[in-house]
Amino acid sequence: MRRVLVLLAALALPAGCADDAEPAISAARLAQQQDRVDSVAQRVVGALVSGTGAQPPSADSLGRGLYTGCDNGDPDEAAYFVDTFVTYDVRPPEQAADDVARALRDSGLEVSTLETSRSRMLVVDGLTVDVSSQEKRGGSAGQNIFVSTDCLRIGEKAIAAFNARNGRDVPAP
Repeated sequence: MRRVLVLLAALALPAGCADDAEPAISAARLAQQQDRVDSVAQRVVGALVSGTGAQPPSADSLGRGLYTGCDNGDPDEAAYFVDTFVTYDVRPPEQAADDVARALRDSGLEVSTLETSRSRMLVVDGLTVDVSSQEKRGGSAGQNIFVSTDCLRIGEKAIAAFNARNGRDVPAP
């Protein structure tokens, strides 16, 4: 009997330590993060539409905001992201790079880190935005735009349920 009690006590100690894990993000805070990502995606798309003559994926929607797992993250952690694009008439890659940089700059969205003829990274409202050229017939036919939060502790069931509903619509600007 003594061994059983010692074994139970030994098992209870690590279980009690597991409660020290960071609690899941609140629904209100998560909604703020989602709104922030959606807003940044809308701003970048809006800048490219007005500054390069690009077209968003549709007149009504930029696509769906979803969750993705985090590199080296726990199953209850994910990042909320929007992966969208704009298209325009095919143009030389160098011209497209100049057009995109000018459109972003004119909208107050400065390219802050990596910039090549095919991709650039911006930091907008503390979120990293990847913008990369869509190559077609030797030129640029548009830009892919990816905006994401950092890793958030959302909860495994909440992540699965959200993605099962196909996330949420991100209206076009």
